[in-house]
Amino acid sequence: MSSNTRSTSDAQQQTAITIDQTNYDQPTILIHNVATIPNIEDDLKLIIYSRANVVKWLAIIDIVFLTISLILYALNGAFFWIFLPLFLFCFCGYKGATTYQKNLVLIYDFYLLGMTIFYFYIALYSNSFFWFLFVFLEFYFFYYTTRLVKYLNSVHEDMIESLRSGWNPSEITYFYY
Repeated sequence: MSSNTRSTSDAQQQTAITIDQTNYDQPTILIHNVATIPNIEDDLKLIIYSRANVVKWLAIIDIVFLTISLILYALNGAFFWIFLPLFLFCFCGYKGATTYQKNLVLIYDFYLLGMTIFYFYIALYSNSFFWFLFVFLEFYFFYYTTRLVKYLNSVHEDMIESLRSGWNPSEITYFYY
């Protein structure tokens, strides 16, 4: 073989390229193994897995704060009935993120949108910059959860079933050269 030819081995799926010696002092052979290319399905699973874990913890934090608010209202002798549906919305977010069910995550996403609007009205009427921080924080959570719903809508059901059956990122191996 001459120094400018390419050779491939179908059995190993490798490509060897020999670079012309006139450009370099020593001949260089680059080998690219197809098995080392990251699988796009694993990347999507990793994105969905990590986003679902964050949404799950956001729902848990929302449930904790709703519980604290309910206890404070109960200690003051008042019962604010709105906490009951809010608990259900947060529980839907937790359950949807745990089981990768996009409809349940979408319910939690509507809850986050409602809380963003609620905090926006409070910020407008209170004239306090502190409430605008809550608006931006809730809006970021809403955006993050919306992206999870988008990813859940864009993948096939077999990938979601793989996530439900216990797939985790420790099964991925990346090789860096």
